[in-house]
Amino acid sequence: MLTPGSAKTCLTVILGITFFLTLVPPTPGHAQQAVSLTGQVINGTADGDAPGGLTVLLLVIDGEGGLVSSEQTTTGDQGAFDFLDVPVVAGGSYLLDVEYQGTAYREIIPGERLEDRLREDLRLTVYETSTEISVIRLKRQVMVITAIDPRAGEITAIEFVRISNPGDRTVVPDLSAGAPMGFLRFSLPPETTDLSVNSDLPSREVISIGTGFAITSPITPGEHSIEYSYRFPYQDGAVSYRQRLLQGAEVYQLMAPQAFTQLQVSPLTSVESVDIEGTQYKVWEASNLAPGEGFQLELTNLPRPSLVARVRSSIGNTGFWVAGIPALMGVALACVLLFGILTRPPQTATPANSGPAQATAEPGSRVDLVRELAVLDLRYEAGETPEDEYQAQRQRLKAKILDPTDDPVRGA
Repeated sequence: MLTPGSAKTCLTVILGITFFLTLVPPTPGHAQQAVSLTGQVINGTADGDAPGGLTVLLLVIDGEGGLVSSEQTTTGDQGAFDFLDVPVVAGGSYLLDVEYQGTAYREIIPGERLEDRLREDLRLTVYETSTEISVIRLKRQVMVITAIDPRAGEITAIEFVRISNPGDRTVVPDLSAGAPMGFLRFSLPPETTDLSVNSDLPSREVISIGTGFAITSPITPGEHSIEYSYRFPYQDGAVSYRQRLLQGAEVYQLMAPQAFTQLQVSPLTSVESVDIEGTQYKVWEASNLAPGEGFQLELTNLPRPSLVARVRSSIGNTGFWVAGIPALMGVALACVLLFGILTRPPQTATPANSGPAQATAEPGSRVDLVRELAVLDLRYEAGETPEDEYQAQRQRLKAKILDPTDDPVRGA
């Protein structure tokens, strides 16, 4: 009996094949001769039943990807099947597909090997299923930093994962309530964008979950590859996040181009560098990590933007204008006052018979007061002077500058 999940998978396969057949009509005129294909669907699980009554689909495709023909047949009690009058297409390929317990199993036969395969029965292996995700082994996980943009404060990376199912059952995802980890899960840095995932697993279904993503595809026995690329930000030359490694890892590596000589990676150990397509990569490594052990991955000494780029970024920041405009106005006012004092013409002495002598401040004293005011504003902008102290001192200095009678200097 089909479960809702297997029914959905079956429907997806049928719709996909129907869509393919609709878009790519059979291409006549490629066949030079016809042959018969015989084979058997076998159960690779030790205590599995003989897979009888299964539908086997055969697609014949030419060298340009065009569909030449399609046929289907049903297996006998022991899984045997045969196709009659199959066209032979030079440079083409032959795809055999069968579904068992909700998982699709396929084999592709290149046209140049068809004659060799005709000498022996074709075999399609299917497996019983299990939800024991703990049997999956993560052989190797490699994070490769492909680019660092200091102006944007952003890292571009791609990770390569090699997993293994050493058993004789296909591990299917357990999405039932209460199962904390019934499928493959991978951690990502905070604020990751542009995630793209590829793998050779059937269906390759990807969902966002927690601080990373999960793959809910069945995992057939044998080894499989997964790769995913993404971008993530960093600040002040550093970034840190939890690399959980929920499946563990026999080997975990991080690689970065040799050009980033100052980059430091913790807590991984630096090992011998490698050459990839003419580019030298520094390598850091950890090994024999238990499932869920993980570590806090820290990247430091990342490239910082130039001073000019940082100033431009600050000017474009709203916070800069909110905090900086009052300080800049204070500095501008001090400069205006200083300019006025330095360019004012010298005052002449008041004649004795012209009336009472007026108190005037010495030019040098006013200049010192204006300079003191400017220094006070700069220290306040840098956060070195508390608000209350700054306001009190500023009012005192402004009073002395604007009202010289507060600090008179009597004429002789």
